[in-house]
Amino acid sequence: MSVVPMKMLTVTGPGAQIDEIICTCLVNEQFHPVEAAHMAGTDGHMIPFAWNNPWQELLGTAEKLLEAMEIPLGFEDFRSEQLDLQRASTYLDEASAKLAAATERRTQLQEQIKDNN
Repeated sequence: MSVVPMKMLTVTGPGAQIDEIICTCLVNEQFHPVEAAHMAGTDGHMIPFAWNNPWQELLGTAEKLLEAMEIPLGFEDFRSEQLDLQRASTYLDEASAKLAAATERRTQLQEQIKDNN
């Protein structure tokens, strides 16, 4: 795990436990999120820190598709789409299949043009 210096950190959580969490996670003026993960779930109100981003693989797939289609990366607000992992995965699988079919068709047409010249 790499260490990245932070200038400001916002900590939120249940008011009754926030002091205990801050005291546990701050050791010698350094924040240790692993300690917070150990405390999470002990009272039923806290959710453990997620180390793995479940969207990371899908984001990589989307970036590759955009690159292949020569579409510049950009941010679009997707919250109104109500995406979940399964729906996003299905969408990207369908887009990948359509791109593969279009690429194959383009190759066939280029070969036909080459043969006709």
